[in-house]
Amino acid sequence: MSDIKTIEQNNQLITSVAQIELDKQITTAKAFPRNINGVVNNSIATVKLSKEIAEACTYAVPRQKKNDDTGKWETIFIKGASIRLAEILVSEWGNTHSGSQVVGVEGNMIIGEAVVWDLEKNNKITIRSSRRAVGKDGKLYNADVLTNTGNAAASIAYRNAVFKIIPKAIIEQVRE
Repeated sequence: MSDIKTIEQNNQLITSVAQIELDKQITTAKAFPRNINGVVNNSIATVKLSKEIAEACTYAVPRQKKNDDTGKWETIFIKGASIRLAEILVSEWGNTHSGSQVVGVEGNMIIGEAVVWDLEKNNKITIRSSRRAVGKDGKLYNADVLTNTGNAAASIAYRNAVFKIIPKAIIEQVRE
């Protein structure tokens, strides 16, 4: 019985320490608020460090679309702000807790989840993203491909969570 009591006391202590740490981080975030102009300028400076960094800040995914005029299928690209841009922006945004992980497999999908918590504004976003975990033949991917697919799902969730915290006007200004 004393072992159970000790475990309960340890859990209460861990919870108390975590609460104190969080309170301190929120207090610090409020005492040192972000400078939006600094965020934008520093993010742009980081993006401009090299052509490779700038190119990595946008993704382009090919998709097939039927041309209504010709009736033929054409390749188009869906473009957007990438995980690399999200990493740069959240780093400059500051006063946040963020992270992502693979949380499991549901059916034929692998699920990634991300959390971004703006401590200054007390705005917390949790996003999940799923990616197919089976090939066209219906068989589960091998371990290496599953790892890469899980990492992609977690990265997509992270990007989407960051872009829910940071205003789109800032994202687009830096992306341009």
